[in-house]
Amino acid sequence: MRQLILCLTMALPLFSMALPKKAAIVYGPWGNNAFKNEFDGHIAKYGWDFDVDKDKYKTEQLPQFSDKLNEYGLIVATSLANYVGTIDMKPYAQKWVDWIKAGGIFIVVDANYHSVNELWVNRFGPTFAVATENCSRHTKGATPETTKVTLGTHPILYTPQALGDVFIKRYQQWGHIKTTEPSWQRLITCCDGYPLMALQEVGEGIILMTSASSLKNNPIGGALIENLTTYQLAKSKGIKLLAFQRDLPLEEPITLPNGVKLTVDGYCLTRGGKASIAQIQVDPAKIDEVTATLTSSNADGWKTSQKKTVKADAEGKLVFDFQYALIFRGNVKHSLSFAHGKTELMTLNWEQDIAPAFSVKFLRKHLYPGDELVARFNLNLEKLGRDKLEGFEASIDDGSWKPVTVTGENEGCVFDVSPLKLGDHRVAMRLKYKDGFLDSLTGDDKSRDWGTECKAEFHMHPEPKYRMRKDLTLLENGKPFFPLGFYDVSWSFSTEERLAMVRDVAKYGYNTVHVGILGSERNNDSYGKFLDECAKLNIRVITEFGCPPEEVIPKYKDKPAVMGWNPGDEPAAAGISPETMFGRYDSFKKMDYNHLAYTVICIPAQYGNYSSGTDVLAPDPYPVPGPFASVFKTFSRAKQEANKYNTALWAVCQAFGGQKYGDRGGWKRWPNPQEFRAMSYLSMFAGAKGIIYYTYKDGSFDIRQAPDLYEAAKTFPAELEQVTPFVLDGQFKLLADNVDGIYVGQWTIGNEQRTVVISSNKDTAEITVETKADTVLFGKPVGLKANDGKLTISILPGERVVLK
Repeated sequence: MRQLILCLTMALPLFSMALPKKAAIVYGPWGNNAFKNEFDGHIAKYGWDFDVDKDKYKTEQLPQFSDKLNEYGLIVATSLANYVGTIDMKPYAQKWVDWIKAGGIFIVVDANYHSVNELWVNRFGPTFAVATENCSRHTKGATPETTKVTLGTHPILYTPQALGDVFIKRYQQWGHIKTTEPSWQRLITCCDGYPLMALQEVGEGIILMTSASSLKNNPIGGALIENLTTYQLAKSKGIKLLAFQRDLPLEEPITLPNGVKLTVDGYCLTRGGKASIAQIQVDPAKIDEVTATLTSSNADGWKTSQKKTVKADAEGKLVFDFQYALIFRGNVKHSLSFAHGKTELMTLNWEQDIAPAFSVKFLRKHLYPGDELVARFNLNLEKLGRDKLEGFEASIDDGSWKPVTVTGENEGCVFDVSPLKLGDHRVAMRLKYKDGFLDSLTGDDKSRDWGTECKAEFHMHPEPKYRMRKDLTLLENGKPFFPLGFYDVSWSFSTEERLAMVRDVAKYGYNTVHVGILGSERNNDSYGKFLDECAKLNIRVITEFGCPPEEVIPKYKDKPAVMGWNPGDEPAAAGISPETMFGRYDSFKKMDYNHLAYTVICIPAQYGNYSSGTDVLAPDPYPVPGPFASVFKTFSRAKQEANKYNTALWAVCQAFGGQKYGDRGGWKRWPNPQEFRAMSYLSMFAGAKGIIYYTYKDGSFDIRQAPDLYEAAKTFPAELEQVTPFVLDGQFKLLADNVDGIYVGQWTIGNEQRTVVISSNKDTAEITVETKADTVLFGKPVGLKANDGKLTISILPGERVVLK
């Protein structure tokens, strides 16, 4: 939904103010300058002068940069700007306010931290007051109520790109901007009533803040730049877009934001009827009337156009309304242009993606012996078709058409594919109507999409080395297996250091590592030798890519140590779409059906979007130094989403903090031994069937320099040996969920049980649960009493007790 050119064709300079058409960005050093290049492509694409070497300023340069503001017309504070090495901007605040008043555009993304809210924007004065807090979508989980987002009517959301629509599709929501100041115009609002995007027009300039972040490959970034640039350009021409509402249903009178009520003239379209309304204001002394032209088209050659001329009222205001029928499905482009005589004034562009009448998506398209092919339907029929619909038919590999039984549980159907040979296959499906319905259609109705056929491919593979059991437990060569391991962020370390890490964790009983193949290993076999050494140590390897996957996977897929491939770390935060990740998963499986695709998601609101394109969903919440027990809720939410797609849940548990992370303000200390063990068990309570700890070492942390954590990590595998057989093959029951801060989980195999008690209470706490377990294996309860199938246990804060 992107327009790649600026759609205001004017012969005047960009701005009427004295500020140059030049842009700059402010970035922070977090993650080795991870967001330094976040806006490079976005800024250059939309007409700004921008030197990617000279026009970037690090947080530490903010005092000096504040003296150079008037050299720029646009400044973007990137994600995590001012987060590390934070500068209190109070001494420089007036310079920034004066710059904005003179016409500057200031964009603040990732407005989720004290460092940009209280210590930067708030310093501009009382009318700029903002704070941040978590959204209900994050704290309460994704529901129809908590995921509701409301778009305002400000033209920046629509002109020329559909920024509002792009935002809803691509926003990774966890926080909102908390403000009660009326000076902030709320562009996009969350269910809590607070903005996810807000702006102020200050003098001739604009400040816009949004909690959206990680926008390098995200169209939100480009839409922000183009739409704000367009809005300022319109102002310089003396045109103001007062309101713009598009694709409204033709059902009742429409009320503009300023209270004007409109009833669209002409006939009422019975199917697909829409209206778009724009209100602009011009200088009535210079422009007496404006002609607007609405053009709609699609890629197949369909095109329609309407034109209206409206005279300006005494204040220079004009209202245009258009109605149109959307006859075709798919992508439809709309262009609403305004002209005075032969002079083009401005153009609004937007797009609609109109769902097909009938589409099919497979729960999993890469199948192994014994798997069923589960299809889910999306039905988007108009009423005329719904009334005549009789059912569904399917054909596999161009065979005969057969009736399909639809189940409400799946909103689709299940195909028995056991008779099919290994290889690629295709299912065609269609809607079946009452006899004569399709033949009776005429005119526009005949041209509409009635779901007469849709196709989807799937693949039958041999029995792999790794696959998931029905309960989503990992099977290794047919036997249940619990991955327990560590990350090693290899990029800044030698291959010898990487291997030394593997030898160390193997010594203490870990069985899995997550490492990166370096770019320097592309043209030699050092990674192959590393994998061979891992095999000797009985260590499985999940690989992250420092060189092209299409070269790495075929080269090393037959190495015994290979467990899986990571198609992209934290893609939601990196702006990599779910569709892109699913494409990577599909290509990985075609290259190597034997091993897993492993995907880490750091934003809870995005768990559901990324669960379908992977074998393993691995959330990575890092709560310490905050409440460690929050991981139970986070992993439980992820499990709920993963289950919808038969995707396994593994946990990336926190094993870092302090050291260089302490300078960043977020993770001032590492988990203590109690927290390390408690988070591990809580993840298993939530349904995790594997744990990979972050991290053994990275550029900011080395677990060997955290003595208490390192010691806990060394002894924990021996403890889990008493529990993981029950996690793999036992029946689990949650006996207590945050009862006075206590969590109790129990696994049962036959007459044997393993019961684990975790306390997040700040004081010694007591609980009574029904369990046969009464013998302590690990941990030290303050008190323990077993009587008639009930256990009363007193436990210290943060402690875990494992019983049998």
